[in-house]
Amino acid sequence: MALQLFKIADVTVASPVSSIIFSSIPQGYTDLKLVASVRSNRASQEDGFGITLNSASSGYTYRVLSGNGTSVSSVNTAYEQIWAVRVNGNSTTTNTFSSVDVYFPNYTGSTGKSYSADAVSENNATEAYATLNALFQSSTSAITSLTVQTINSTTATGSTFTLYGIL
Repeated sequence: MALQLFKIADVTVASPVSSIIFSSIPQGYTDLKLVASVRSNRASQEDGFGITLNSASSGYTYRVLSGNGTSVSSVNTAYEQIWAVRVNGNSTTTNTFSSVDVYFPNYTGSTGKSYSADAVSENNATEAYATLNALFQSSTSAITSLTVQTINSTTATGSTFTLYGIL
């Protein structure tokens, strides 16, 4: 049987915001998928993109693998939210947004939540990053809300976020 995506919600940022909240997530799907085109207003070439599950402020760990065509890096750490991926900041090429894809399998299960994120960002072909993350949140509660945000600044106008349920 082929998997099917069902749009739960979508948000287009009309003016800079500190966070976007997807609340009252329906529990009738097997998995969730968040797709985003995002840019930060941070006065830098990059910013982190964070996800908080059910407003939980602890219990997160992750492994980040990142590369830019010249070098690679890996980070393993705990954080108060998931620093999911690297996204374009305000000093990158104008109107260039990072692509982000986050997959939450078994989001209604009664065990800790493992999920993955991947993203790409670039700066006028002078610098590009691909990031792949393995993520974990220790809560055994079903995911009923997601809060997404750029970590060090506001999320830029024109950023889009779409949450899908998967059957």
